[in-house]
Amino acid sequence: MSLFPLPTPTMANPTLYKNWTASGATPNSNDQFDVRIDHRFSEKNLLSAKYSQEWSSYTGYDCFKTVIDPCGGGSNKSTAHIFAINDTYTFTPTLLLTTTFGITRGAMLIFAYNSSLGSDPLSTLGFPSYLKGNGFNGVPAMFINDYANAGFPNAGNDPYGNYKQGELTGQLAGMVTKIHGPHELKFGAEGRLHQQNYIQTNAPLGYFNFDNRGSSICPAVGGASTCNDGTTAGGDDMASFMMGQVQSGFYEIQFQPATENYQYAVFAQDNWKATHKLTLNLGLRYDVSLPRTDRFNRQNWFDPNVVSPLNNGTFSYTDPISGNPVTRPLLGGEVFANSHQRTNYVTDWRDIQPRFGFAWLPFADSTRTVIRGGYGIYYDHFGQGIVDSFDRNGSFGLTTTIPNPIGQYTIDNSPRFSSVDTIPPALIAAPPTGGFPKLAPSGLPDGVANSWGVDDKMKTPYSHVFDFSISRELRRNFVLDVAYIGRLGRRLLQEEDMAMPLDIVDKQSGTDYFAAATLLSKAAANGTPIQSLAKIPYWENMFPAAAGVYDGADFGSCTPGSATLPGNFSPTATQAMYSSYACALHNETLPLIFADVPGELGLGPNPCFPACSKLGPNAYFNPQFASLYSWRGAGTSSYHALQVTIRHGMTQGLQWDFNYTYSKSIDIGSNAERVNNVDAYYQADQIINSWSPAQLRGVSDFDTTHQFNTNWVYQLPFGRGKRLAGSSGRLLNAVIGGWQWSGLARWTSGFPTTIETFTSFPTDWYLPSTAILSGPRPQTGTFLNQNGNPGLFKDPVAAQGDFRYSLPGESGQRNELRGPGYFGIDSGLSKLWSVTESQSLKFSWEVFNVTNAVRFDVASLPQNTGQLEQPASVFGTYNSTLTKPRLMQFALRYSF
Repeated sequence: MSLFPLPTPTMANPTLYKNWTASGATPNSNDQFDVRIDHRFSEKNLLSAKYSQEWSSYTGYDCFKTVIDPCGGGSNKSTAHIFAINDTYTFTPTLLLTTTFGITRGAMLIFAYNSSLGSDPLSTLGFPSYLKGNGFNGVPAMFINDYANAGFPNAGNDPYGNYKQGELTGQLAGMVTKIHGPHELKFGAEGRLHQQNYIQTNAPLGYFNFDNRGSSICPAVGGASTCNDGTTAGGDDMASFMMGQVQSGFYEIQFQPATENYQYAVFAQDNWKATHKLTLNLGLRYDVSLPRTDRFNRQNWFDPNVVSPLNNGTFSYTDPISGNPVTRPLLGGEVFANSHQRTNYVTDWRDIQPRFGFAWLPFADSTRTVIRGGYGIYYDHFGQGIVDSFDRNGSFGLTTTIPNPIGQYTIDNSPRFSSVDTIPPALIAAPPTGGFPKLAPSGLPDGVANSWGVDDKMKTPYSHVFDFSISRELRRNFVLDVAYIGRLGRRLLQEEDMAMPLDIVDKQSGTDYFAAATLLSKAAANGTPIQSLAKIPYWENMFPAAAGVYDGADFGSCTPGSATLPGNFSPTATQAMYSSYACALHNETLPLIFADVPGELGLGPNPCFPACSKLGPNAYFNPQFASLYSWRGAGTSSYHALQVTIRHGMTQGLQWDFNYTYSKSIDIGSNAERVNNVDAYYQADQIINSWSPAQLRGVSDFDTTHQFNTNWVYQLPFGRGKRLAGSSGRLLNAVIGGWQWSGLARWTSGFPTTIETFTSFPTDWYLPSTAILSGPRPQTGTFLNQNGNPGLFKDPVAAQGDFRYSLPGESGQRNELRGPGYFGIDSGLSKLWSVTESQSLKFSWEVFNVTNAVRFDVASLPQNTGQLEQPASVFGTYNSTLTKPRLMQFALRYSF
């Protein structure tokens, strides 16, 4: 406790949980330079080279100024280097060679602990030395729940506060251009190298939670405010912390990956002037993007067809109907990269990309109208999402989270502190011995796990892109352009759960599991008494052993009608399953795992509760994984747009553009490649129902039906040589001449948003399904709720009632509502003074968001304020904006 700061004596209205404040500065520095050299060796050979470098660093403010400081963290350093060289060689007036070489290298090091506070805090605080095994110095993150946090944790370092990344990208390209009559022929090739070393551990030193249960007199089960006997539980989070009564915790052991991949391409193009009115663009490109390799072949993948190393590749159980022992193969296991197969998916060698375009002057007596069009196939340079997931999470056996058994301890049996700085060894589980990779254990795991993988048959994502436009030159230097643009994405990266529950069909009734579970969920939502529920053939046929099993002690309080049941109540199989499902309404994967995975609940005489299906245990869930997320090329998208553009070239000091876009973008997930199974937990950007992957297909997160953009540059008509005061003298011209006004403005219609649910898992074990609009579409926009806070809904209470939870098999709806769009005007005013022919002085005044417009961001609603579990009065409250407050900046630049 001596490491915590004392309360702030001058703080207004302090409370027991919030009685200290502090403030300070976080200085930072940023330095950079650029060098460029252009040299003409001869009339035929021109070389250009440049080099840029940047350094930046800062160390955050330490608010506690002790080793457990949760605020500032340690040093943050980053560097970036860019080198590029281009050479152009002209062999003849019709033959040209261009070569390019470039390399970019960057590194970032962020440490969660400020070493100036102490060189070895773990030893100082008495933590075991093996917590240093990840190579990071610092203090475990400690959360004392009811007490206000100074930084992210109450004490110790930010769990994600350690970050190491090094990236290198190299490119070598060459192109030959040959003019041959009406043909402009181009042939080229390029190669790219991408390397990345990356680690951002969640809890390399530990992550511990303290709540009132550790110091309550019961302790109360599940953190309730009263004990089972009705007495007050009491307890205090800080008291639990002082007693060493940790409610839960873990730490993470993670390897440090070093991956790279190569990309190669060749192309040919012919710009053919077929006639003086028609130009054709014909091209063909071939790309090869090799999968990433790890320096030490530590990548691996899940193969569902190999014999599992668990339990010697077999799975044994007692048939619930016949009582006879059954043994069946246990399939599915991890396959590690080796010298013969270093990648976790095979190379796609078929990325051929034809391109076609044309430009046509349709009128024989005019060049003022041009019709253009084109089509092409474009393959993505994909894989960043796969790389980030592998680097952050590893895969089987590479990144390991060690949960602490302390979450299972009670006051009576938890390890005790023998002194204030001696932590009991049993409090933190020791890491496994040996290095990476860790092989699977010989027996079946205790329960099922969530993990990550990649489809070993991954193909390159690609798009069909096409456009058609008509341009017309108008009077007074105006040009009108009307265009249609389309893009169809195929095989886009999506994460898909390869271990989600099977939708098993009962052959006798023809009903599938999701339909049968939906009947139970609807009955529970309507409060149907258990004794009134008629038999449902699916449950009677698939779970016959459940008949007669009823646990009123654990399920009686949440099963409709249980209060009036006789003591000798013997349910049908349907009613037995109904009791379990009614107690997990909107979370139907939980009773299914009770009924399918042995030992998950541990109630009744059977290994499953209320009984296993007639197919035996693990008929619905994989024996090893509750969820197994895999990157797959399962996504699709479509974009169609009408674009109208009016351009005014620089005339009489004015240049002006105006653009209107009417468009629609549809996809399955808009952010798929930039997320993993944790990042997208509440963003509806992953496939939830693997058996029906298009259920969340909807408008894209960035879709706007209407968009207006305009920009302008206007040289004010004052001063020498201008329309006004054109003959002004030098002094007057220095005041009124050389002024320029520029700006840009943007307006869009509303962005879409999704109503999420934080506790609804009817379909997938790990990912919640979104809400479904079941009533009239509520009015949306920007409104003040009863607390005076801006929100999405005009009537949040009525709007919340217009949505329902998803049912088993449903993924929910995505982007069914629209919130505000964007509006902003940026403008600048500048003045140029010419001192001499080679020297000038320029003043600039720039204003961003001139009108100080406020537009709220609906993208933050799913993660924070869109869930159905909120109080209705604050349903849909905004907490971030699309726009930033008005900002002005002034600059004075002298050029020589």
